[in-house]
Amino acid sequence: MIILAVFGLAWWMVGISVVTGLLAAVAVVLGLAATVGVLLLARRAVAQGAPPSPPDGAVMRRFGWINIAQWAAIAATVAVCVACGASSWIPVLVVFIVGVHFLPLATLFRQPEYRVTAALLIAAGGVAGVVGAAGGPPTVVRAMACIPTALALWGSAVWLLGRRTDAR
Repeated sequence: MIILAVFGLAWWMVGISVVTGLLAAVAVVLGLAATVGVLLLARRAVAQGAPPSPPDGAVMRRFGWINIAQWAAIAATVAVCVACGASSWIPVLVVFIVGVHFLPLATLFRQPEYRVTAALLIAAGGVAGVVGAAGGPPTVVRAMACIPTALALWGSAVWLLGRRTDAR
């Protein structure tokens, strides 16, 4: 849940980078509050019982390969977009890649909720991509890709924590 919370904050910050002034300050505070809230819920869930046992070595190796593939796809996407002068497409495509990476994680960690996370991120990238292809401003496209991604990651963390707490 910590990873989901921290990456949620990272996506939030990228998404809100399009706003300025008082709205930007409020948005930063909201993002920090959401992240701290998720982290406090995670701490409470752990305090209510023993943390889950860590996955075995084979699961962690597969997890490592999934993440290597994700980061390689992101690096290649960034390189191609920069080389083609299409930097505004980077957030859209990266959100899509991150969404796809949750699909094998759902099976690997026996977390079917990750399929919903994947669908939400893929949809966010898709909608933002359609807006970008229709000529939407890059700042709007970035916000449309990144802010829903942050919300989906935080929401997934809360959902998983709630499920874990309900199981006790």
